[in-house]
Amino acid sequence: MAAIAVTFLALASPAKADTTGTIVVSVNNSSGAPDQDPQVDLLFPNGVGYASSSALGGTHTFTGVTPGSYVLRVSDGDGRVTQFYHQKLTLQQADQISVAAGQTTTINETMLAGGVIQAHLTDSTTGAPVNNVCATLNNDSATQVCGLTNGLVQFTDLGQGTDSIQITPTDGLHMPYSINDIAVQLGQTTSLNAKIDPAAAVTGTVVDRATGQPVDLACVSIVNRQLPVFGSDCESDEPTSMYSGTINGTPSGSVQLGQIPAGTYSLFVDPLFLGYGIQWVGANGGTGSQYTALQIHAEPGTVTNIGKILLDRPGSLSGVVHAGDASTPPPANQTSVSTFPLDSATVSADGTYTLSGLGPYAWPVKITDGSGTYASVWAGGSDRKSAELYPVTAGQSAPGPNVVLPQGGQLQGQVQDQNGQPVQGGTDVKLFNAQTGDQIGDSSQTSANYSFTGLATQDIKIEFWVSGHGWTWYRQASSWQDATVVHVTKGDIATLNLSLPPAS
Repeated sequence: MAAIAVTFLALASPAKADTTGTIVVSVNNSSGAPDQDPQVDLLFPNGVGYASSSALGGTHTFTGVTPGSYVLRVSDGDGRVTQFYHQKLTLQQADQISVAAGQTTTINETMLAGGVIQAHLTDSTTGAPVNNVCATLNNDSATQVCGLTNGLVQFTDLGQGTDSIQITPTDGLHMPYSINDIAVQLGQTTSLNAKIDPAAAVTGTVVDRATGQPVDLACVSIVNRQLPVFGSDCESDEPTSMYSGTINGTPSGSVQLGQIPAGTYSLFVDPLFLGYGIQWVGANGGTGSQYTALQIHAEPGTVTNIGKILLDRPGSLSGVVHAGDASTPPPANQTSVSTFPLDSATVSADGTYTLSGLGPYAWPVKITDGSGTYASVWAGGSDRKSAELYPVTAGQSAPGPNVVLPQGGQLQGQVQDQNGQPVQGGTDVKLFNAQTGDQIGDSSQTSANYSFTGLATQDIKIEFWVSGHGWTWYRQASSWQDATVVHVTKGDIATLNLSLPPAS
């Protein structure tokens, strides 16, 4: 049998088809140069993520992409701008990208230019440009621009969204101002105008009366004579209380207070630990009473220079406090003796006190029972204005008032809506002496009920706040001048409900 030779031929298998595609994305910034650090997200059309890339250099490659339709979301390196291909702002507007098996889809995307805010600042009274300010953009970068030209402030390269700008005057001659809810659109300029209310400023120089040398680090505060509430101190950023300070490294004693609304004011000086006494600034040196202090009439747009503020060495007042009768000591560790506005001494268990750090002038003295059992009184009078003045001598302890505290009065009630029902939410009720404007109580509550204790016999005015309604004066008055006077009496309990004004 003949041999049969069989040869097996190796048949080449057909190449396996590629079942996925590739997407190559190049990203340029708005100037046309490669964006060095973009974030690129490949999404399904419904916004669900498929893949992400944050490669450096502006070029991103997605391999092994399942064939289908996709969208691209691109963010620049600092997160300022996020957009969808091709230069769209929302997923719904995005152009879809088709990926086919075995093919490469090339995408070139240029980032949209950032948005711009231009604000023109003018004086609300004169219309003149306001240049002496710092403008701070309240976004993540907190960008700040200080010193303007022609009242123009501009912020560029902003992301899409809503921003706000805080305007802080640097010369004290305008009030602070906020520009809120500024809509920023990519590639567009948002222009707006802001009218800034003018304010007054007060300057002076703090010096040692005896030597004439300047004194730095004395805290000087400006106080309204009608409602003399201390709203700030020298540790805050408020320009109504400032330390006297150096200029170019040389002690100067100079001080400038600003952002002061129109009105009549006094200056109070606390030399802190510098070895001088506190004072109200008088026309020719310090005084112990705001009512004999220099009156400063603040006119918006003007700077008032009061000249030298003369500091003197301190003295003290000493006396005895009793409660109820001349033999009962006051509540232990709860009774204090003060002038205005500083509480300076705690009454000892035996009722004695020494009020130190006072300038050598005649001072009114207030005794306060922190427990609320006894009335807080001004010695020798019904309020700070009518109180007796007690002279102080530098370097000595002079006789202060000996006082017997009477039983305190009470005022209580409810904050009600226009229908006589208790309001819902938080409330805040403040009491002010009707003669001096001194705040004598503050009750902040989460309910409609309020209560005050420890009241002396006096006339008062009441201001109250309700969440969602703001502040109003008793009997629906809009101002201190128009507020109704209420009389309270030591030892008595009075009930008074406060009603919101009718809805406008």
